[in-house]
Amino acid sequence: GRKFSGLLIDANATDLVRCQQNLEASNFEAMRLVHLAAVPKTVSKLLQPHLIALFGDKLAFQKYPLDLLVVDIDGCDCAVAEELMQLVVPMILVIEIAFHFPPPFRFSAQHDSEHSAKWQ
Repeated sequence: GRKFSGLLIDANATDLVRCQQNLEASNFEAMRLVHLAAVPKTVSKLLQPHLIALFGDKLAFQKYPLDLLVVDIDGCDCAVAEELMQLVVPMILVIEIAFHFPPPFRFSAQHDSEHSAKWQ
């Protein structure tokens, strides 16, 4: 079967440990777990070294190709995804949506460091 590699980023260290345990029995070739609170202004800069570790320097001036990018941070998902799209090109992008804002309304939560810290 196909071997997968990727980044798993979470602000909650306990959740990362749980993920590590679940991944040990899976088909992941190279999985880097990153303890990080994703903030729109800094997420690309902070993730770039981890992407270089996975893909090498050969893509230093290109966007990194991802099979899947999932953004589910219970907050400023769109802002973080928009920033990440400057660094990566996912084949599939999954973003959490708020069903309580039905179409045709357009809503995107903005980053709030006080609110975000409560979710960690």
